Amino acid sequence: MVCDVEQYCSTSACEAILRTLDAIPERARTLVGLCAFDSACHFFKFPGSATSGSTTHGDRDVATTTTTKHLVVPDVEEPYAPLPSGLAVPLEANQADIVAVLKQIPEMFASGRHGLPCGAAAIKACVEALKPTGGRVLAFVATMPTGGYGAVKGRTAVGTAMSKETEKEPVKHAAPADKVYSKMATEAAEYQCAIDAFLLSNGHVDVASLGHLCRVTGGSLYRYRDFNTALDFAQLHNDLRWNVTRPQGLEAVMRVRASAGLGVADYGGFFCKRTPTDVDLPALDCDKAISVDLRYEEKLADGQDAFAQCALLYTTMRGERRIRVHTLALPVSSVLGNVFRASDLEAQTCDMIRRASAKLLAGTCSLQGAKDGATRTTVDTLHAYRKFCASNNSTGQLILPEGLKVLPLYCLALHKSDGLRFDASADDRAEWALRGVSCTASSAVPSIYPRHFPVHVLADGELDGLALGLEGQAPGGALAGAAIALVHGHDVAAADVERDAHGGVAPDVQRPRPRRLDQIELGPEHRPREVEAAVRGGAHERRRRRVRVPHGEIVDADGVDARRAGEGGRGLLGNEGPQQ
Repeated sequence: MVCDVEQYCSTSACEAILRTLDAIPERARTLVGLCAFDSACHFFKFPGSATSGSTTHGDRDVATTTTTKHLVVPDVEEPYAPLPSGLAVPLEANQADIVAVLKQIPEMFASGRHGLPCGAAAIKACVEALKPTGGRVLAFVATMPTGGYGAVKGRTAVGTAMSKETEKEPVKHAAPADKVYSKMATEAAEYQCAIDAFLLSNGHVDVASLGHLCRVTGGSLYRYRDFNTALDFAQLHNDLRWNVTRPQGLEAVMRVRASAGLGVADYGGFFCKRTPTDVDLPALDCDKAISVDLRYEEKLADGQDAFAQCALLYTTMRGERRIRVHTLALPVSSVLGNVFRASDLEAQTCDMIRRASAKLLAGTCSLQGAKDGATRTTVDTLHAYRKFCASNNSTGQLILPEGLKVLPLYCLALHKSDGLRFDASADDRAEWALRGVSCTASSAVPSIYPRHFPVHVLADGELDGLALGLEGQAPGGALAGAAIALVHGHDVAAADVERDAHGGVAPDVQRPRPRRLDQIELGPEHRPREVEAAVRGGAHERRRRRVRVPHGEIVDADGVDARRAGEGGRGLLGNEGPQQ
Protein backbone atom coordinates (compact mmCIF):
# COMPACT_ATOMS: atom_id res chain seq x y z
CA MET A 1 0.00 0.00 0.00
CA VAL A 2 1.43 3.36 -1.04
CA CYS A 3 0.15 6.63 0.40
CA ASP A 4 0.61 10.31 -0.43
CA VAL A 5 1.90 12.25 2.61
CA GLU A 6 -0.49 15.15 1.93
CA GLN A 7 -1.93 15.61 5.41
CA TYR A 8 -5.62 15.01 4.73
CA CYS A 9 -4.80 12.10 2.39
CA SER A 10 -2.40 10.31 4.75
CA THR A 11 -4.78 10.69 7.69
CA SER A 12 -7.80 9.38 5.78
CA ALA A 13 -5.93 6.62 3.97
CA CYS A 14 -4.16 5.29 7.07
CA GLU A 15 -7.37 5.31 9.08
CA ALA A 16 -9.25 3.51 6.29
CA ILE A 17 -6.49 0.88 6.09
CA LEU A 18 -6.54 0.43 9.87
CA ARG A 19 -10.27 -0.24 9.82
CA THR A 20 -9.94 -2.65 6.89
CA LEU A 21 -7.10 -4.86 8.13
CA ASP A 22 -9.42 -7.16 10.09
CA ALA A 23 -11.64 -7.68 7.03
CA ILE A 24 -8.85 -8.88 4.72
CA PRO A 25 -9.41 -12.57 3.88
CA GLU A 26 -6.75 -15.28 4.25
CA ARG A 27 -4.83 -13.23 6.78
CA ALA A 28 -2.22 -15.93 7.37
CA ARG A 29 -1.30 -15.98 3.67
CA THR A 30 -1.72 -12.27 2.89
CA LEU A 31 1.47 -10.21 2.72
CA VAL A 32 1.26 -6.48 3.46
CA GLY A 33 3.85 -3.75 2.88
CA LEU A 34 3.69 0.02 3.41
CA CYS A 35 5.17 2.91 1.46
CA ALA A 36 4.70 6.67 1.68
CA PHE A 37 5.92 9.32 -0.69
CA ASP A 38 6.58 13.04 -0.83
CA SER A 39 9.61 14.04 -2.94
CA ALA A 40 11.13 10.64 -2.09
CA CYS A 41 9.84 7.13 -1.48
CA HIS A 42 9.65 5.89 2.12
CA PHE A 43 9.42 2.14 2.75
CA PHE A 44 9.03 0.36 6.09
CA LYS A 45 10.84 -2.89 6.90
CA PHE A 46 9.01 -4.81 9.60
CA PRO A 47 10.74 -7.19 12.04
CA GLY A 48 8.81 -10.15 10.65
CA SER A 49 10.50 -9.88 7.24
CA ALA A 50 13.14 -12.35 6.14
CA THR A 51 15.72 -9.56 5.91
CA SER A 52 14.91 -7.87 9.20
CA GLY A 53 18.54 -7.93 10.27
CA SER A 54 19.85 -6.07 7.21
CA THR A 55 20.43 -2.33 7.05
CA THR A 56 20.43 0.25 4.31
CA HIS A 57 21.59 3.80 3.75
CA GLY A 58 19.26 6.40 5.21
CA ASP A 59 17.34 4.13 7.57
CA ARG A 60 16.11 5.21 10.99
CA ASP A 61 13.91 3.74 13.69
CA VAL A 62 10.24 4.54 13.94
CA ALA A 63 9.47 6.30 17.21
CA THR A 64 7.05 3.70 18.56
CA THR A 65 9.26 0.65 17.91
CA THR A 66 12.94 -0.25 17.90
CA THR A 67 12.91 -2.87 15.17
CA THR A 68 10.81 -1.43 12.34
CA LYS A 69 13.13 0.36 9.92
CA HIS A 70 12.39 3.40 7.77
CA LEU A 71 14.03 3.03 4.35
CA VAL A 72 14.30 6.07 2.10
CA VAL A 73 14.66 5.89 -1.69
CA PRO A 74 15.88 9.37 -2.70
CA ASP A 75 16.42 8.57 -6.39
CA VAL A 76 12.97 9.12 -7.89
CA GLU A 77 14.19 9.47 -11.47
CA GLU A 78 15.05 5.77 -11.54
CA PRO A 79 13.03 4.32 -8.63
CA TYR A 80 13.89 0.95 -7.16
CA ALA A 81 12.98 -1.33 -4.26
CA PRO A 82 15.33 -0.70 -1.30
CA LEU A 83 15.48 -4.45 -0.56
CA PRO A 84 15.27 -7.41 -2.95
CA SER A 85 12.62 -9.06 -0.75
CA GLY A 86 11.01 -8.86 2.67
CA LEU A 87 9.23 -5.54 2.33
CA ALA A 88 5.84 -7.33 2.45
CA VAL A 89 5.25 -9.43 5.58
CA PRO A 90 2.43 -11.79 6.69
CA LEU A 91 -0.46 -9.73 8.00
CA GLU A 92 -1.56 -12.05 10.80
CA ALA A 93 1.88 -12.30 12.40
CA ASN A 94 2.82 -8.62 12.00
CA GLN A 95 -0.44 -6.76 12.42
CA ALA A 96 0.67 -4.98 15.59
CA ASP A 97 3.75 -3.53 13.86
CA ILE A 98 1.73 -2.57 10.78
CA VAL A 99 -0.85 -0.79 12.94
CA ALA A 100 1.87 1.08 14.81
CA VAL A 101 3.41 2.40 11.58
CA LEU A 102 0.01 3.37 10.13
CA LYS A 103 -0.67 5.46 13.22
CA GLN A 104 2.76 7.12 12.93
CA ILE A 105 2.73 8.04 9.23
CA PRO A 106 0.46 11.15 9.50
CA GLU A 107 2.62 12.46 12.37
CA MET A 108 5.92 11.67 10.67
CA PHE A 109 5.05 13.90 7.70
CA ALA A 110 2.96 16.49 9.54
CA SER A 111 5.49 19.23 8.78
CA GLY A 112 4.46 19.18 5.13
CA ARG A 113 5.85 18.12 1.79
CA HIS A 114 9.32 19.10 0.63
CA GLY A 115 9.80 19.13 -3.13
CA LEU A 116 7.60 17.85 -5.94
CA PRO A 117 5.34 14.81 -5.34
CA CYS A 118 6.66 11.61 -6.92
CA GLY A 119 3.50 9.49 -7.02
CA ALA A 120 4.38 7.63 -10.22
CA ALA A 121 7.87 6.87 -8.94
CA ALA A 122 6.45 5.46 -5.70
CA ILE A 123 4.09 3.16 -7.61
CA LYS A 124 6.99 2.05 -9.80
CA ALA A 125 9.11 1.28 -6.70
CA CYS A 126 6.25 -0.76 -5.21
CA VAL A 127 5.94 -2.76 -8.42
CA GLU A 128 9.66 -3.46 -8.25
CA ALA A 129 9.22 -4.70 -4.67
CA LEU A 130 6.38 -7.03 -5.73
CA LYS A 131 8.14 -8.58 -8.71
CA PRO A 132 9.22 -11.74 -6.81
CA THR A 133 5.66 -12.54 -5.68
CA GLY A 134 3.18 -10.44 -7.65
CA GLY A 135 0.19 -8.87 -5.93
CA ARG A 136 -1.66 -5.56 -5.76
CA VAL A 137 -0.53 -1.97 -5.30
CA LEU A 138 -3.14 0.15 -3.51
CA ALA A 139 -2.11 3.73 -4.29
CA PHE A 140 -3.70 6.63 -2.37
CA VAL A 141 -2.84 9.75 -4.37
CA ALA A 142 -3.82 13.33 -3.55
CA THR A 143 -1.59 15.31 -5.91
CA MET A 144 -0.56 15.09 -9.52
CA PRO A 145 2.84 13.37 -9.94
CA THR A 146 4.99 16.29 -11.03
CA GLY A 147 8.36 15.04 -9.82
CA GLY A 148 10.68 12.18 -10.66
CA TYR A 149 9.77 9.19 -12.81
CA GLY A 150 6.58 9.77 -14.80
CA ALA A 151 6.39 13.48 -13.99
CA VAL A 152 3.54 15.18 -15.85
CA LYS A 153 2.48 18.76 -16.35
CA GLY A 154 -1.00 20.07 -15.71
CA ARG A 155 -3.49 19.32 -18.45
CA THR A 156 -6.47 21.39 -17.39
CA ALA A 157 -7.89 22.48 -20.75
CA VAL A 158 -11.67 22.30 -20.62
CA GLY A 159 -12.87 23.53 -23.98
CA THR A 160 -15.75 25.91 -23.54
CA ALA A 161 -16.57 26.62 -27.17
CA MET A 162 -17.60 24.21 -29.89
CA SER A 163 -14.65 24.93 -32.16
CA LYS A 164 -12.24 22.54 -33.78
CA GLU A 165 -9.38 23.64 -31.52
CA THR A 166 -11.27 23.17 -28.26
CA GLU A 167 -12.86 19.98 -29.53
CA LYS A 168 -9.54 18.26 -30.22
CA GLU A 169 -7.83 19.45 -27.04
CA PRO A 170 -9.89 17.42 -24.51
CA VAL A 171 -9.58 14.24 -26.58
CA LYS A 172 -5.83 14.63 -26.58
CA HIS A 173 -5.90 14.71 -22.78
CA ALA A 174 -7.75 11.39 -22.52
CA ALA A 175 -4.53 9.48 -23.22
CA PRO A 176 -1.59 9.10 -20.78
CA ALA A 177 0.70 12.11 -20.60
CA ASP A 178 3.88 10.08 -21.07
CA LYS A 179 4.80 6.76 -22.62
CA VAL A 180 6.40 5.69 -19.35
CA TYR A 181 2.90 4.99 -17.98
CA SER A 182 2.22 2.47 -20.73
CA LYS A 183 5.63 0.92 -20.19
CA MET A 184 5.18 0.75 -16.43
CA ALA A 185 1.69 -0.75 -16.73
CA THR A 186 2.82 -3.43 -19.17
CA GLU A 187 5.79 -4.32 -16.99
CA ALA A 188 3.56 -4.57 -13.92
CA ALA A 189 1.15 -6.86 -15.79
CA GLU A 190 4.03 -9.11 -16.85
CA TYR A 191 4.92 -9.65 -13.20
CA GLN A 192 1.24 -10.13 -12.20
CA CYS A 193 1.03 -6.85 -10.28
CA ALA A 194 -2.35 -5.08 -10.32
CA ILE A 195 -2.60 -1.38 -9.50
CA ASP A 196 -5.63 0.15 -7.74
CA ALA A 197 -5.71 3.96 -7.58
CA PHE A 198 -7.64 5.91 -4.93
CA LEU A 199 -7.54 9.55 -6.05
CA LEU A 200 -8.26 11.81 -3.06
CA SER A 201 -7.66 15.06 -4.88
CA ASN A 202 -8.84 18.64 -4.51
CA GLY A 203 -7.79 19.60 -8.01
CA HIS A 204 -6.45 18.27 -11.26
CA VAL A 205 -4.58 14.98 -10.77
CA ASP A 206 -4.31 13.63 -14.35
CA VAL A 207 -6.73 10.72 -14.16
CA ALA A 208 -5.87 9.70 -17.73
CA SER A 209 -2.28 8.83 -16.82
CA LEU A 210 -2.92 7.17 -13.44
CA GLY A 211 -6.05 5.42 -14.70
CA HIS A 212 -4.08 3.81 -17.52
CA LEU A 213 -2.11 1.88 -14.89
CA CYS A 214 -5.38 0.43 -13.57
CA ARG A 215 -6.68 -0.35 -17.04
CA VAL A 216 -3.71 -2.40 -18.23
CA THR A 217 -3.20 -4.27 -14.95
CA GLY A 218 -6.86 -5.11 -14.30
CA GLY A 219 -7.04 -2.83 -11.27
CA SER A 220 -9.73 -0.43 -10.10
CA LEU A 221 -9.98 3.35 -10.17
CA TYR A 222 -11.70 5.32 -7.40
CA ARG A 223 -11.93 9.09 -7.65
CA TYR A 224 -13.30 11.42 -5.00
CA ARG A 225 -13.92 14.86 -6.43
CA ASP A 226 -13.03 17.68 -4.01
CA PHE A 227 -12.18 15.18 -1.29
CA ASN A 228 -13.37 16.17 2.17
CA THR A 229 -12.44 13.91 5.07
CA ALA A 230 -15.62 14.58 7.03
CA LEU A 231 -17.88 13.93 4.05
CA ASP A 232 -16.01 11.32 2.01
CA PHE A 233 -14.21 9.12 4.51
CA ALA A 234 -17.14 6.70 4.86
CA GLN A 235 -17.12 6.21 1.09
CA LEU A 236 -13.35 5.70 1.04
CA HIS A 237 -13.55 3.09 3.78
CA ASN A 238 -16.43 1.32 2.07
CA ASP A 239 -14.59 1.24 -1.28
CA LEU A 240 -11.36 -0.03 0.27
CA ARG A 241 -13.11 -2.73 2.26
CA TRP A 242 -15.03 -3.92 -0.79
CA ASN A 243 -11.86 -3.83 -2.86
CA VAL A 244 -10.16 -6.44 -0.66
CA THR A 245 -13.20 -8.60 0.18
CA ARG A 246 -15.15 -8.78 -3.11
CA PRO A 247 -15.14 -11.94 -5.26
CA GLN A 248 -12.00 -11.74 -7.35
CA GLY A 249 -9.20 -13.71 -8.94
CA LEU A 250 -5.50 -13.19 -9.56
CA GLU A 251 -2.91 -14.13 -12.17
CA ALA A 252 -5.55 -14.94 -14.78
CA VAL A 253 -5.29 -15.80 -18.47
CA MET A 254 -8.41 -15.77 -20.65
CA ARG A 255 -9.09 -17.00 -24.17
CA VAL A 256 -12.29 -16.84 -26.21
CA ARG A 257 -12.90 -19.05 -29.22
CA ALA A 258 -15.89 -19.57 -31.50
CA SER A 259 -17.30 -22.29 -33.74
CA ALA A 260 -16.79 -22.49 -37.50
CA GLY A 261 -17.89 -19.34 -39.30
CA LEU A 262 -17.07 -16.99 -36.41
CA GLY A 263 -13.83 -15.52 -35.14
CA VAL A 264 -12.68 -13.23 -32.35
CA ALA A 265 -12.05 -9.71 -33.67
CA ASP A 266 -11.20 -7.70 -30.55
CA TYR A 267 -11.48 -7.42 -26.78
CA GLY A 268 -12.49 -4.47 -24.62
CA GLY A 269 -12.03 -3.73 -20.94
CA PHE A 270 -9.30 -3.72 -18.27
CA PHE A 271 -6.59 -6.19 -19.29
CA CYS A 272 -3.16 -6.58 -20.86
CA LYS A 273 -3.00 -8.20 -24.30
CA ARG A 274 0.50 -9.37 -25.19
CA THR A 275 -0.43 -12.19 -27.58
CA PRO A 276 -3.03 -12.29 -30.38
CA THR A 277 -5.12 -15.02 -28.73
CA ASP A 278 -4.83 -14.61 -24.94
CA VAL A 279 -5.76 -11.87 -22.50
CA ASP A 280 -3.64 -11.40 -19.36
CA LEU A 281 -5.44 -10.32 -16.20
CA PRO A 282 -3.22 -9.70 -13.17
CA ALA A 283 -6.52 -9.18 -11.31
CA LEU A 284 -10.18 -9.54 -12.19
CA ASP A 285 -13.25 -8.87 -10.08
CA CYS A 286 -17.03 -8.87 -10.14
CA ASP A 287 -17.41 -5.13 -10.77
CA LYS A 288 -16.01 -5.04 -14.30
CA ALA A 289 -16.71 -6.85 -17.56
CA ILE A 290 -14.69 -7.74 -20.65
CA SER A 291 -16.37 -7.43 -24.04
CA VAL A 292 -15.53 -9.59 -27.06
CA ASP A 293 -16.30 -8.64 -30.66
CA LEU A 294 -17.00 -11.57 -32.98
CA ARG A 295 -16.62 -11.37 -36.75
CA TYR A 296 -18.17 -13.38 -39.57
CA GLU A 297 -15.63 -15.51 -41.38
CA GLU A 298 -17.96 -17.64 -43.47
CA LYS A 299 -21.66 -18.24 -43.99
CA LEU A 300 -23.58 -19.72 -41.06
CA ALA A 301 -26.22 -22.41 -41.54
CA ASP A 302 -29.75 -21.17 -40.90
CA GLY A 303 -31.49 -22.97 -38.05
CA GLN A 304 -28.26 -24.25 -36.51
CA ASP A 305 -26.44 -23.05 -33.41
CA ALA A 306 -23.24 -21.02 -33.29
CA PHE A 307 -21.04 -21.42 -30.24
CA ALA A 308 -18.73 -19.13 -28.32
CA GLN A 309 -16.58 -20.42 -25.49
CA CYS A 310 -14.61 -18.54 -22.86
CA ALA A 311 -11.89 -20.30 -20.83
CA LEU A 312 -10.32 -18.62 -17.80
CA LEU A 313 -7.33 -19.88 -15.83
CA TYR A 314 -6.97 -17.99 -12.54
CA THR A 315 -5.90 -18.17 -8.89
CA THR A 316 -8.45 -17.79 -6.10
CA MET A 317 -7.84 -15.73 -2.97
CA ARG A 318 -7.13 -19.02 -1.21
CA GLY A 319 -4.28 -19.76 -3.58
CA GLU A 320 -6.10 -22.44 -5.58
CA ARG A 321 -5.45 -22.60 -9.31
CA ARG A 322 -8.72 -23.11 -11.21
CA ILE A 323 -10.10 -23.24 -14.73
CA ARG A 324 -13.55 -21.86 -15.47
CA VAL A 325 -15.19 -22.49 -18.84
CA HIS A 326 -18.40 -20.90 -20.15
CA THR A 327 -19.99 -22.03 -23.42
CA LEU A 328 -22.76 -20.04 -25.09
CA ALA A 329 -25.01 -21.44 -27.83
CA LEU A 330 -26.62 -18.85 -30.12
CA PRO A 331 -29.34 -19.78 -32.62
CA VAL A 332 -28.65 -18.71 -36.19
CA SER A 333 -31.57 -17.12 -38.05
CA SER A 334 -31.96 -15.50 -41.45
CA VAL A 335 -35.13 -13.70 -40.27
CA LEU A 336 -34.20 -10.25 -39.04
CA GLY A 337 -37.39 -10.01 -37.01
CA ASN A 338 -36.15 -12.78 -34.74
CA VAL A 339 -33.03 -10.78 -34.01
CA PHE A 340 -35.01 -7.71 -32.97
CA ARG A 341 -37.43 -9.83 -30.98
CA ALA A 342 -34.56 -11.09 -28.85
CA SER A 343 -32.75 -7.74 -28.64
CA ASP A 344 -31.33 -6.64 -25.29
CA LEU A 345 -31.62 -2.91 -24.63
CA GLU A 346 -29.07 -2.85 -21.80
CA ALA A 347 -26.53 -4.80 -23.83
CA GLN A 348 -27.01 -2.50 -26.83
CA THR A 349 -26.56 0.60 -24.65
CA CYS A 350 -23.54 -0.92 -22.94
CA ASP A 351 -21.94 -1.58 -26.34
CA MET A 352 -22.46 2.05 -27.40
CA ILE A 353 -20.91 3.36 -24.19
CA ARG A 354 -17.93 1.02 -24.41
CA ARG A 355 -17.25 1.91 -28.05
CA ALA A 356 -17.41 5.65 -27.35
CA SER A 357 -15.16 5.26 -24.29
CA ALA A 358 -12.60 3.19 -26.19
CA LYS A 359 -12.42 5.81 -28.96
CA LEU A 360 -11.82 8.59 -26.45
CA LEU A 361 -9.10 6.66 -24.61
CA ALA A 362 -7.39 5.75 -27.86
CA GLY A 363 -7.61 9.31 -29.18
CA THR A 364 -8.81 8.02 -32.55
CA CYS A 365 -11.72 10.43 -32.93
CA SER A 366 -13.04 13.77 -31.77
CA LEU A 367 -15.88 14.29 -29.34
CA GLN A 368 -18.24 14.96 -32.20
CA GLY A 369 -17.01 11.83 -33.94
CA ALA A 370 -17.83 9.73 -30.88
CA LYS A 371 -21.30 11.27 -30.73
CA ASP A 372 -21.86 10.68 -34.43
CA GLY A 373 -20.79 7.06 -34.05
CA ALA A 374 -23.40 6.44 -31.35
CA THR A 375 -26.06 8.25 -33.38
CA ARG A 376 -25.18 6.32 -36.52
CA THR A 377 -25.44 3.01 -34.68
CA THR A 378 -28.87 3.93 -33.31
CA VAL A 379 -30.17 5.18 -36.67
CA ASP A 380 -28.87 2.15 -38.58
CA THR A 381 -30.45 -0.23 -36.05
CA LEU A 382 -33.88 1.41 -36.14
CA HIS A 383 -33.74 1.96 -39.91
CA ALA A 384 -33.06 -1.73 -40.47
CA TYR A 385 -36.10 -2.62 -38.40
CA ARG A 386 -38.29 -0.11 -40.26
CA LYS A 387 -37.08 -1.27 -43.66
CA PHE A 388 -37.08 -5.04 -43.22
CA CYS A 389 -39.54 -5.71 -40.39
CA ALA A 390 -42.22 -2.99 -40.65
CA SER A 391 -42.32 -2.07 -44.33
CA ASN A 392 -46.10 -2.51 -44.57
CA ASN A 393 -46.85 0.38 -42.22
CA SER A 394 -47.37 3.99 -43.26
CA THR A 395 -44.15 5.78 -44.15
CA GLY A 396 -45.04 8.68 -41.85
CA GLN A 397 -45.55 6.44 -38.85
CA LEU A 398 -42.75 5.96 -36.33
CA ILE A 399 -42.22 2.24 -35.84
CA LEU A 400 -39.73 1.02 -33.24
CA PRO A 401 -38.90 -2.51 -32.07
CA GLU A 402 -40.50 -3.40 -28.78
CA GLY A 403 -37.22 -4.05 -26.99
CA LEU A 404 -35.47 -0.92 -28.26
CA LYS A 405 -38.13 1.76 -27.91
CA VAL A 406 -36.04 3.96 -25.62
CA LEU A 407 -32.73 3.41 -27.43
CA PRO A 408 -32.86 6.95 -28.96
CA LEU A 409 -33.37 8.35 -25.46
CA TYR A 410 -30.30 6.54 -24.15
CA CYS A 411 -28.32 7.70 -27.18
CA LEU A 412 -29.15 11.34 -26.38
CA ALA A 413 -28.31 10.72 -22.72
CA LEU A 414 -24.93 9.41 -23.84
CA HIS A 415 -24.34 12.65 -25.77
CA LYS A 416 -24.90 14.64 -22.56
CA SER A 417 -22.68 12.49 -20.35
CA ASP A 418 -19.43 13.79 -18.85
CA GLY A 419 -17.32 11.96 -21.37
CA LEU A 420 -18.86 13.61 -24.44
CA ARG A 421 -19.57 17.10 -23.12
CA PHE A 422 -17.40 19.85 -24.57
CA ASP A 423 -17.26 21.69 -21.22
CA ALA A 424 -16.17 18.68 -19.13
CA SER A 425 -12.78 18.79 -17.44
CA ALA A 426 -9.99 16.48 -18.55
CA ASP A 427 -10.19 14.44 -15.33
CA ASP A 428 -13.98 14.08 -15.53
CA ARG A 429 -13.75 12.90 -19.14
CA ALA A 430 -10.96 10.41 -18.43
CA GLU A 431 -12.78 9.02 -15.39
CA TRP A 432 -15.98 8.56 -17.40
CA ALA A 433 -14.16 6.86 -20.27
CA LEU A 434 -12.27 4.48 -17.97
CA ARG A 435 -15.47 3.57 -16.19
CA GLY A 436 -17.35 3.17 -19.47
CA VAL A 437 -14.80 0.92 -21.15
CA SER A 438 -15.24 -1.68 -18.38
CA CYS A 439 -18.92 -1.21 -17.49
CA THR A 440 -21.30 -4.14 -17.20
CA ALA A 441 -24.65 -4.37 -18.96
CA SER A 442 -26.52 -3.76 -15.69
CA SER A 443 -24.52 -0.63 -14.78
CA ALA A 444 -24.38 0.93 -18.25
CA VAL A 445 -27.84 2.52 -18.38
CA PRO A 446 -27.79 4.13 -14.89
CA SER A 447 -24.40 5.67 -15.69
CA ILE A 448 -25.95 7.89 -18.37
CA TYR A 449 -29.66 7.90 -17.48
CA PRO A 450 -30.39 7.71 -13.73
CA ARG A 451 -33.31 5.69 -12.49
CA HIS A 452 -36.23 7.35 -10.69
CA PHE A 453 -37.93 5.65 -7.76
CA PRO A 454 -41.05 7.19 -6.16
CA VAL A 455 -40.70 6.64 -2.41
CA HIS A 456 -43.61 8.69 -1.06
CA VAL A 457 -46.02 5.87 -1.96
CA LEU A 458 -44.20 3.16 -0.01
CA ALA A 459 -46.03 1.58 2.88
CA ASP A 460 -44.47 0.45 6.14
CA GLY A 461 -44.35 -3.17 5.00
CA GLU A 462 -42.34 -2.31 1.91
CA LEU A 463 -39.40 -0.77 3.75
CA ASP A 464 -37.76 -3.91 5.09
CA GLY A 465 -34.91 -4.99 2.83
CA LEU A 466 -35.56 -2.18 0.36
CA ALA A 467 -33.48 -2.68 -2.79
CA LEU A 468 -33.18 -0.49 -5.84
CA GLY A 469 -34.06 -2.44 -8.95
CA LEU A 470 -35.74 -1.92 -12.28
CA GLU A 471 -39.01 -3.19 -10.88
CA GLY A 472 -39.22 -0.15 -8.61
CA GLN A 473 -38.53 2.44 -11.27
CA ALA A 474 -41.19 4.93 -12.16
CA PRO A 475 -43.03 4.11 -15.43
CA GLY A 476 -41.15 5.34 -18.47
CA GLY A 477 -38.25 6.47 -16.31
CA ALA A 478 -40.15 9.63 -15.31
CA LEU A 479 -41.28 10.84 -11.93
CA ALA A 480 -44.89 10.50 -13.04
CA GLY A 481 -46.04 13.24 -10.71
CA ALA A 482 -44.31 11.78 -7.67
CA ALA A 483 -44.02 14.23 -4.79
CA ILE A 484 -40.85 12.63 -3.42
CA ALA A 485 -38.58 10.44 -5.53
CA LEU A 486 -35.13 8.93 -5.29
CA VAL A 487 -33.00 9.56 -8.39
CA HIS A 488 -30.23 6.99 -8.58
CA GLY A 489 -27.35 6.92 -11.05
CA HIS A 490 -23.79 5.64 -11.04
CA ASP A 491 -22.22 8.51 -9.13
CA VAL A 492 -25.18 10.66 -8.16
CA ALA A 493 -28.26 10.16 -6.04
CA ALA A 494 -30.84 12.79 -5.20
CA ALA A 495 -34.01 12.95 -3.20
CA ASP A 496 -36.31 15.00 -5.44
CA VAL A 497 -38.84 16.77 -3.19
CA GLU A 498 -41.76 18.66 -4.68
CA ARG A 499 -42.70 21.93 -2.98
CA ASP A 500 -46.25 20.81 -2.35
CA ALA A 501 -45.25 17.44 -0.93
CA HIS A 502 -46.88 16.82 2.45
CA GLY A 503 -47.53 20.43 3.32
CA GLY A 504 -44.43 22.01 1.85
CA VAL A 505 -41.45 19.86 2.70
CA ALA A 506 -38.72 21.66 0.84
CA PRO A 507 -39.22 25.36 1.77
CA ASP A 508 -39.08 24.73 5.53
CA VAL A 509 -35.83 22.79 5.56
CA GLN A 510 -32.73 24.49 6.92
CA ARG A 511 -29.91 21.94 6.81
CA PRO A 512 -26.25 21.80 5.72
CA ARG A 513 -25.52 20.33 2.33
CA PRO A 514 -25.80 16.52 2.44
CA ARG A 515 -23.21 14.51 0.55
CA ARG A 516 -24.41 10.97 1.28
CA LEU A 517 -27.83 9.47 1.23
CA ASP A 518 -27.32 8.10 4.72
CA GLN A 519 -26.49 11.64 5.92
CA ILE A 520 -29.68 13.22 4.60
CA GLU A 521 -31.46 14.63 7.65
CA LEU A 522 -34.77 16.35 7.03
CA GLY A 523 -36.37 15.35 10.29
CA PRO A 524 -39.74 13.67 10.91
CA GLU A 525 -41.49 17.04 11.12
CA HIS A 526 -40.75 17.68 7.45
CA ARG A 527 -41.56 14.33 5.86
CA PRO A 528 -43.23 11.04 6.69
CA ARG A 529 -41.27 8.43 8.60
CA GLU A 530 -41.51 5.94 5.77
CA VAL A 531 -39.84 8.33 3.31
CA GLU A 532 -36.83 8.83 5.57
CA ALA A 533 -36.57 5.09 6.12
CA ALA A 534 -36.83 4.45 2.40
CA VAL A 535 -34.04 6.86 1.52
CA ARG A 536 -31.82 5.50 4.26
CA GLY A 537 -32.73 1.93 3.42
CA GLY A 538 -31.78 2.42 -0.20
CA ALA A 539 -28.32 3.65 0.72
CA HIS A 540 -27.80 0.94 3.29
CA GLU A 541 -28.93 -1.74 0.86
CA ARG A 542 -26.36 -0.64 -1.70
CA ARG A 543 -23.71 -0.56 1.01
CA ARG A 544 -24.70 -4.08 2.09
CA ARG A 545 -24.37 -5.25 -1.51
CA ARG A 546 -20.97 -3.49 -1.66
CA VAL A 547 -22.07 -1.36 -4.59
CA ARG A 548 -20.52 2.10 -4.67
CA VAL A 549 -22.62 4.49 -2.59
CA PRO A 550 -23.03 7.61 -4.73
CA HIS A 551 -22.96 11.21 -3.69
CA GLY A 552 -26.41 12.40 -2.65
CA GLU A 553 -28.19 15.70 -2.93
CA ILE A 554 -31.72 16.89 -2.16
CA VAL A 555 -33.34 18.82 -4.96
CA ASP A 556 -36.51 20.87 -4.69
CA ALA A 557 -39.23 21.22 -7.29
CA ASP A 558 -37.41 24.04 -9.07
CA GLY A 559 -34.27 21.96 -9.47
CA VAL A 560 -32.32 23.99 -6.89
CA ASP A 561 -29.86 21.78 -5.06
CA ALA A 562 -27.97 22.44 -1.87
CA ARG A 563 -24.78 23.39 -3.69
CA ARG A 564 -26.40 26.46 -5.27
CA ALA A 565 -29.25 27.17 -2.91
CA GLY A 566 -27.22 29.74 -0.99
CA GLU A 567 -26.62 31.84 -4.07
CA GLY A 568 -30.22 32.99 -4.34
CA GLY A 569 -31.48 32.26 -0.85
CA ARG A 570 -33.75 29.48 -2.08
CA GLY A 571 -34.00 25.77 -1.60
CA LEU A 572 -32.94 23.58 1.26
CA LEU A 573 -30.16 25.74 2.67
CA GLY A 574 -32.11 28.95 2.72
CA ASN A 575 -29.65 31.77 3.36
CA GLU A 576 -26.96 29.63 4.98
CA GLY A 577 -25.04 29.06 1.75
CA PRO A 578 -23.22 25.95 0.71
CA GLN A 579 -20.71 24.30 3.00
CA GLN A 580 -17.37 23.11 1.66
